[in-house]
Amino acid sequence: MIRIITILLACQALLWAGRVEVVLESAAELPAGRVHLGDIAEISGDSSLVARLRILEVGRVESAGRQTRVSANALKSFYFPAICPAESVTVSGATIVKVTARFREIDGDSLRSLVLQAIEPRMAGVPKGDYVVEAPKFPDHIRVPEDSFRWNVEIPERFDGRGDELVSVQVIVDGKVQTSYSLPVLVRRWSAVAQTVEPIQRGQPVQAQQVKINRMETTRQNREFVTRLEDVIGRSSLRSIGRDQFLVDNWFEKPFAVHAGEQVRLHVQVGGADLSVLGMARVNGYVGQRIEVENTQSHKRLQGFVQAPGEVSVID
Repeated sequence: MIRIITILLACQALLWAGRVEVVLESAAELPAGRVHLGDIAEISGDSSLVARLRILEVGRVESAGRQTRVSANALKSFYFPAICPAESVTVSGATIVKVTARFREIDGDSLRSLVLQAIEPRMAGVPKGDYVVEAPKFPDHIRVPEDSFRWNVEIPERFDGRGDELVSVQVIVDGKVQTSYSLPVLVRRWSAVAQTVEPIQRGQPVQAQQVKINRMETTRQNREFVTRLEDVIGRSSLRSIGRDQFLVDNWFEKPFAVHAGEQVRLHVQVGGADLSVLGMARVNGYVGQRIEVENTQSHKRLQGFVQAPGEVSVID
């Protein structure tokens, strides 16, 4: 009996010498990365040829949850000829194999929290009550690898912490980026802004009782609002302004950088050197305006240009 079995096995070996049978599965779930024939098919026959075909790369699934398809026709036409004569391989089973990279899903709120933590250092200097980061368009679930991975959140250099922004979230596996998501966030901003309590007429200097400070959302505002009452009180309005209006700086005459009767520093160029003495402004003046000043020591009256608050460059 043993001899008969031995003879049968020998006959079978001769029958399969140089030949294999490949039975394709209809679907397979694998770790993300390369797909080998041995992952999606049962292979039998010539042992040396079976070993080579099992490690034959026939596709890739790049990241968790992604899919690819491997067809029997592609195997016969492109892959098998690189290993052995086409007639050496018999293919049966499914005509197309659907391959899916294994994954697990995590809640989108976890990713949202991660992104908000990454944004927070970029908002340094902005009081916490003056901004809110929202992520209304984040997916409800994110597919990630079953095995270990880590997140990497990249905030773009152009991030200015106001309005619509995009952040990049990467899934890192073995030190390489496997998947990258571009996710939208909205940074809403509020500021303390001067607001009218009662109407202001055109040409009328602003009175203290006419304005107050109130909070305003400035998320998508690119105008320069007045944020301190002292920066608007006393300035003449260039337009009529109604009640409860938030005030924009260019609605008013430019603020004076120097005021009549106040002390200023006079700068004089002498032989390439910048000398300065104390003086007094005789009139109000804006930055860049030519005004009359008086040297405090000599009481000599001079002409100069206002350079900055309290600073005047004297004309030779």
